[in-house]
Amino acid sequence: MSHRFPDADGTLHDASGRFRVLLHSSDKSGRVSWVYQPIIVSHSLRRSMTSPKGEPGLSYIYREAPVGDSAGRVQTGVATEIALREIAPRPNGYSIIFEGDLEVPTDGGYSFLLIANEEAAIDIDGATVGSSPKPIHQVCGLAGMAAQTISAHAALEKGRHHLRIMEAHTAGEDDFQFLWQGPGFSLRPIKPEALSHEAGG
Repeated sequence: MSHRFPDADGTLHDASGRFRVLLHSSDKSGRVSWVYQPIIVSHSLRRSMTSPKGEPGLSYIYREAPVGDSAGRVQTGVATEIALREIAPRPNGYSIIFEGDLEVPTDGGYSFLLIANEEAAIDIDGATVGSSPKPIHQVCGLAGMAAQTISAHAALEKGRHHLRIMEAHTAGEDDFQFLWQGPGFSLRPIKPEALSHEAGG
């Protein structure tokens, strides 16, 4: 059996990724059934890491200074989730990098969504897969820039993959948020048990 998908670009925009299959059937008495099954089509998967799993959480480097300014307090530590609430205080003018490993549950196409107001980027296995568009000002004269979304896609092999998320912020509210989706689950934050980092890193 063969089938041509109308959304031929897939979720990775290269004719691969996640596709949705809907099967409609009916019997002689007229009863109708629908069955839904997601499938994954991948040309090639980014290989997972073979090194031993590290400690729980992601390492972070937080600098209380505008981007490019070497002054300001630097704070390092481990975050159990990819969020700013674990790192305080957060004055205007700072940058943060989360870095470590992400445990991918199965082979397939994965999508990542980063919400940020200014400069931001997503790296997977050493390659940048998404970066921020040009910042736009808030409406009604509010301080800072408006929140924007950065979408990234990758075909990943089951196992651990290196993840690096960078954000810089100068003024106003910070709407930072990081979500992912993949085979069998919808858009959601990454669970703490899927994150790890190299001990001492």
